[in-house]
Amino acid sequence: MYTSYSPLLPISSLGVLSESPDETSLIQEALARGSRDVNEITNSVFFARHKERRSQRLDPKEPGFKQLSEEWRNIRDTLVLPALEKPHQSPAVTRPSSPDCNLPLWLLEYENAPGNARCISLSDPEFIGNYVDWNILNSTATVNIEEGKILEWKVFYKGGRTKFVDTVEVPVLAGGPRTGVSASLISRYVRKADGFIYPVFNGRIRYDWVQTPNLIGMRYELDIKLKTLRKLRLLIFLAGAFSSAIATNARGIASSQTIKLMNTNLTNLQMLEQLSK
Repeated sequence: MYTSYSPLLPISSLGVLSESPDETSLIQEALARGSRDVNEITNSVFFARHKERRSQRLDPKEPGFKQLSEEWRNIRDTLVLPALEKPHQSPAVTRPSSPDCNLPLWLLEYENAPGNARCISLSDPEFIGNYVDWNILNSTATVNIEEGKILEWKVFYKGGRTKFVDTVEVPVLAGGPRTGVSASLISRYVRKADGFIYPVFNGRIRYDWVQTPNLIGMRYELDIKLKTLRKLRLLIFLAGAFSSAIATNARGIASSQTIKLMNTNLTNLQMLEQLSK
């Protein structure tokens, strides 16, 4: 059995887009990297069609869920699975060779221009002005307190630049920031289509306390604040429940209802203790 998405966010616009000629290239490039994950490859094609989702997964409660989920399954069954069933072949796309860089220079590749890869120092103006963890002013987040989820995280940079950050990609890490940026844990840097430069390790963007202490620190603080908001929400509920119980007792009414309410409060207090751990 193949699984699709775990629920996250609804979307504001719907629509099934036609197959793009680039979808075959997306699948072939994934296979060339050694990926055999059906869902991962299907996701890459689906989100390439629906860039407005910003990689947010489908929610069974959202409008158009049936139509979108059928589209996802169609991509899997008609494009991805047939490609996986074919004998593996060498990739048809040849990439230009990258220069050999020696310390203190590091390889910088360009997502939209792979042939322009060059060696760069961390003091290079291009790196200083575009590294994803530098020049950050602040950030805002939209959260669902009841479910304990961050729905949208927007980071603001100097010069008016902004970036929506996928909280799934940025882990919640305990610990603390380190000094500077160390390339010892990465293989290269890449400047993506959004203009920002990212650290890459094993072919994936790496977020950690060494490479991206500012983003990791902000992500950690968001998680702490969200937990605090959940506790405050529960406290407000308990305060209202206790006030109602006291008022009922003061009037000498419905002792059985009061006992039931107090039992409910006890359950919520136990929940609060668990949240505080």
